[in-house]
Amino acid sequence: LTETIAGSSVEHLLEIMIVNSDNTAWDTLNSYLTYPGVQEYAHSIGLTSFDSHVNSITSDDIANILNQIYNGSLLNAADRDLLLGWMKIANYRQYVVPAVPADDTIYHKIGLYADNVHDATIITHGSSQLILVIYTSGSDIAGRPGVMQSIATDAIADFLPTSASPSPSPSQ
Repeated sequence: LTETIAGSSVEHLLEIMIVNSDNTAWDTLNSYLTYPGVQEYAHSIGLTSFDSHVNSITSDDIANILNQIYNGSLLNAADRDLLLGWMKIANYRQYVVPAVPADDTIYHKIGLYADNVHDATIITHGSSQLILVIYTSGSDIAGRPGVMQSIATDAIADFLPTSASPSPSPSQ
């Protein structure tokens, strides 16, 4: 994290890549690590769909890496906490974040390129977690927040017990 690349520390490049979705930081890191090197690493951790040359990956593989990050199997505890801290404050909060109940926590990373808007999230409530990855594309950029919030609201209601969910009565 302390190594310097193109005048910035790796930690700084990672932070602005996660928090600000900075594509220049992503490109700087990719160029330093080399596209074949990034590709090889991605495949070594199970991300078989990743193509470093066109920067594409399936939503299943994004969910896989989020799960590995959250459950601690990919990073040591300090690096995991650092990354989740950045994801907790990441910008572009108009997509999935407004759909998350206030007593839940969301960690997310947005992806923006051309007409693509993606949000990869880990949503937690107590000891429960939901990993939700939404990919969108098309010309209706203005409509994306509402669509993504609708998907997130339904997923949270269906898969993540929240304090808003009614508790079953003792007789049930």
